[in-house]
Amino acid sequence: MKHKAKFRIPTWFPELESEKVEKLSLFHHELLKFNKAINLVSPRTLDDVDVLHFSDSILGGQIILKKNTSDEIYDIGSGNGFPGMVMAILSPEVKFVLVDSDKRKAEFLKHAAATLNLKNVFVRPGRLESIEQETIRSGVCRAFAHLPRSLYLTRHVFSVGATFFHFKGNEWSFEVANLPEQLCSTWNTTLLGEYELPEKNIRHTILLASKIK
Repeated sequence: MKHKAKFRIPTWFPELESEKVEKLSLFHHELLKFNKAINLVSPRTLDDVDVLHFSDSILGGQIILKKNTSDEIYDIGSGNGFPGMVMAILSPEVKFVLVDSDKRKAEFLKHAAATLNLKNVFVRPGRLESIEQETIRSGVCRAFAHLPRSLYLTRHVFSVGATFFHFKGNEWSFEVANLPEQLCSTWNTTLLGEYELPEKNIRHTILLASKIK
């Protein structure tokens, strides 16, 4: 079935500068083009990529960027570039390191960054184990893993005092409640903000995990 390739970001976010909207539109185009060969987003969501992925990354990204104090943010398990690529467009003064173990997705991210001329995007193919311990001061993830697993897998690569932002849905409270005691003594997790996707009755949240030891 042929997708409709809707792009309603200018309507939903009229405050965005034209240059940023153009880059978002180009990324949208490249994503749909490469999705034919690489499974970047589910075929069932192609008609709503702009709302489910782009608007989600913009709204959550805006909350994160207001809180972030680091000049470098790692997108853990970036995959299709959400939210890292979108946040890099929103905040060109911040360096974004997109980390993913899937070589084909990493190559797509490199292609997209070059096509969009994003000088602040650096793609790092490979697993988390390849990152030097305690080097990340600020990170973000979206659909990487459930909160307990995400904090467990990344605990060695974040430095003490680091911030780790998580895109979550309504299930966030259950994930926080299921954090084992060991992780609670390493991370302090709080609700940072909430938002609703345009034209959808879907509420999402941003969790902030701060590394305390």
